[in-house]
Amino acid sequence: MGLDVNVGGKNSNSLSPNQVLLFSSIFMILGLAIAGYGFMQYQGQSENVDKAVNITATVTDTNIRTDSSRRGGVDYQAEISFEYSFEGENYSSDFIHPLDRDKEFNQETEAEKFIENYPAGEKVDASVNPEKPGEAFLIAERSDQPLLFMIIGGFMVMLGAYKTTRSFI
Repeated sequence: MGLDVNVGGKNSNSLSPNQVLLFSSIFMILGLAIAGYGFMQYQGQSENVDKAVNITATVTDTNIRTDSSRRGGVDYQAEISFEYSFEGENYSSDFIHPLDRDKEFNQETEAEKFIENYPAGEKVDASVNPEKPGEAFLIAERSDQPLLFMIIGGFMVMLGAYKTTRSFI
């Protein structure tokens, strides 16, 4: 079923202008929510990286988890847990990047090679935002994932707005 407007009532598969407006509005609201989520993720990771201070952590556990639910294949997710002290308090964390608890790989050997850099019991460099001392992370890099959410959400808003204006012209 397309989003054709049924002006004359001849095509029973067409949507009325009110139906197009409803579907377009829902599409735009979803787009705004997705873009807003991406923006919040971008702000959060930027804040964590910008305010990060270096600490020393001790790796407590590593794991490679398989996920076969996406993209029709198997993904391998490296997981690393570590302990650290910050301002006299002891914490544990499992964030690899500022907002990501795992690092995804297409091949198991890639995940194993990454994990080799973090053997259990070893001291490693980590970073922590002093405002969020319980959320230390190992790699202080920004991800492009939040930008992808913002682009997809923005595209949905523009498409919804386009369909809405086209239905009334």
